[in-house]
Amino acid sequence: MKYFQILMISSILTINILPVSGQTVLAEVGLQKQLLMDDFVIEKKHNIIHELGKPTKIGVVVGPTIPISEDAKQIVAVHNSATNPFIVPGIGGRIGDPFPSYWDGVWHVYTLEKKKFRDCYVFYYEKENLWWMLVEATSQGNVAVGLFKSEDLLNWTQQDPIFMDPVRGHGSCPQLIEKEGRWYLPMLDYPTWYYVADDPYGTWKLGGFYHTKRMSAASRWDTDSKRWLGWGFFTTDDTPEGDIDWEDYGPMCVGRELVFNKDGSLGVRPIPELIEAIRESKDHAYLYTCARIGSGKWIIDPNKKHLRCTDDQGGNLIFDLPEKNPNYYFEVDVELSTPQTKVDIVVRASEGIDSGYRIVVEPDKKVAAIRHFTSYDGIFDEMPHVSDDGKSFRVKAFVYDGIIEVFVDGRTALSTRVAERSNYRVAIDVSGGQATISNPLLHYFKYND
Repeated sequence: MKYFQILMISSILTINILPVSGQTVLAEVGLQKQLLMDDFVIEKKHNIIHELGKPTKIGVVVGPTIPISEDAKQIVAVHNSATNPFIVPGIGGRIGDPFPSYWDGVWHVYTLEKKKFRDCYVFYYEKENLWWMLVEATSQGNVAVGLFKSEDLLNWTQQDPIFMDPVRGHGSCPQLIEKEGRWYLPMLDYPTWYYVADDPYGTWKLGGFYHTKRMSAASRWDTDSKRWLGWGFFTTDDTPEGDIDWEDYGPMCVGRELVFNKDGSLGVRPIPELIEAIRESKDHAYLYTCARIGSGKWIIDPNKKHLRCTDDQGGNLIFDLPEKNPNYYFEVDVELSTPQTKVDIVVRASEGIDSGYRIVVEPDKKVAAIRHFTSYDGIFDEMPHVSDDGKSFRVKAFVYDGIIEVFVDGRTALSTRVAERSNYRVAIDVSGGQATISNPLLHYFKYND
């Protein structure tokens, strides 16, 4: 599949209409309708014509030169010459991200607010031998994914939208991905939703989401014809620790690979080469000698590479790590005695295990989460997760600076910002039964004190 992406930058534009090849083509300005969008009335001005041609950006509109409605908050200008602007008033609302298009002998100006036109994605659809361009748009008052087609990437023909949904607030950065006869349509709407169909035209069925609102810009993926990889960045949404000034969006997340599950659902996992490089590194902590029993009965066996809680009531284990470095990668396999047994992995744990961040996987409730240490209601991030056998799971956790990223069973991702950046311990907290913790590994990231 051939593909590439087009990035459109939003701005308020004026459009200078220039003649083509020295010829002046005239078209009367009348009531015009936008592609893929709610009707937007451009006031009819008698005796005004456009010289149709190539649009060029010539600057920002400072103010109108003709009276406009009191309801108009912003304007878009289309010129029939550089000195004689024709003003398009915004009727009853804000106009944003104007975008020009010429079709059926008339110039049109697309606008953005609830009327969206942005985030193009272009790929080659081999079945039709045509280039497809997807856009986030609005149709009949609904969020839509618009479709244009082209043979040469220069001349585009509008098609009906392939997707509309009144529930979505956004359909940003849409993309089509085909895998083993299924078509996937991911889009960003906080969280990152995806839809599934047997055909790229639909009908689309909601599949779910693979990232929550903690992660943005993660609906676009790239492929080497073998797999799909992507990166997102962290949002500034509030956490259970309160309204913290995160300054700006970012940083970028750990690189991720899109996972196509057998049931047709999508998941994500860290790029395998990253995990392999970490495992091959020598900068690891030897966890068996720094494990300290806090409560309950435990068997610590380095030869079998496991730490087993043998107390029916549970217990906890603290790793007093040799380096006071709060930035690390930690992975572990967990097996529960019953689906109701709980094992929390506490990162950035304090010496007495009275603070930190709990990585929680609950097979009986089919959920995975990052939670506040003292309150299970303090949810930093949470995702549905079904264990393969109902009582075991694998966790991979990246803890660095003010970020925690967790991957469960190679398909479920959790992400959050956190305020605590100094505590360096890891703890295992078992309750409601026995549990076996196997193959623990802790790799240090570089840390500047």
